[in-house]
Amino acid sequence: MLLQTSTSPQIQEILEAVSSGFWTKFDFYLFLLLTLSGIYLSWRGLQYSKSAYVEAEQAKNAATAAKEAANKAGKTVKKQSILLAISETTRLIGQIRQNTNYDDTYNKLMEINGKIRGIIGFYRGDLGPNHQDLLQQIETCVSTVMVEFNLLDPEDESKQIYNKVRPNIILLSGHLNELQGVLENELISNN
Repeated sequence: MLLQTSTSPQIQEILEAVSSGFWTKFDFYLFLLLTLSGIYLSWRGLQYSKSAYVEAEQAKNAATAAKEAANKAGKTVKKQSILLAISETTRLIGQIRQNTNYDDTYNKLMEINGKIRGIIGFYRGDLGPNHQDLLQQIETCVSTVMVEFNLLDPEDESKQIYNKVRPNIILLSGHLNELQGVLENELISNN
């Protein structure tokens, strides 16, 4: 009441603005419309961000699956390469015959040794602990073949050379065939 008796025009304007309903003014509806539009746009933004999150999660899962498939394919190719090297090595072992000479046997044994070292180096990390002893047996066998061969005299006759290396290369061939079987089983079980 005290304020109503005051004659200041500014106070009168304030009193009129406060005493009349604010919902009757155009400004109220303009701000209400802007506020509702802001709420709607915020809600739509939230919906878009949720759908983008779901799509990103799906893309991540697809990328993970693709990576796993690529790793599996890489391991398959690696095992197939080793299988080819084993086949080539066993073929070379089969070429060492009774009528061989020292130089020819030396060249074949060096090639066999190199291929076996490559197979072991290439595959050692992929072979499970159950089969590590197989690689050790192959390494031991190829070393024994080379030691036995190096004890020979280059002037020895071919039958003596063959008889000296034969027991060890037969054992080596058996170990390589066993490794080949392990790899083939792994390839079958992974597909």
